[in-house]
Amino acid sequence: MFGTKYYEVTSATGPRTLPTEPKTVTIPSGESCSPSKSAPGFTVTDTRTLRDLKTGEVRTDPTRTVRYNPSPIVECGD
Repeated sequence: MFGTKYYEVTSATGPRTLPTEPKTVTIPSGESCSPSKSAPGFTVTDTRTLRDLKTGEVRTDPTRTVRYNPSPIVECGD
């Protein structure tokens, strides 16, 4: 029922890189629309490190790269 902790896990996230500008989407009049502002896209890397609590041995997992797409500017037609 109760787990025994064998590893201390830490994660280091790198800076945001490769910014991507959002596109504008116009919703035609008559269609349901909620205008919204945008957010840029970007790429980050994350490296996870595990430390064995019994032996002190440290293992680093391969760095993972994640791409976040921008959210568009939504404009409502007249």
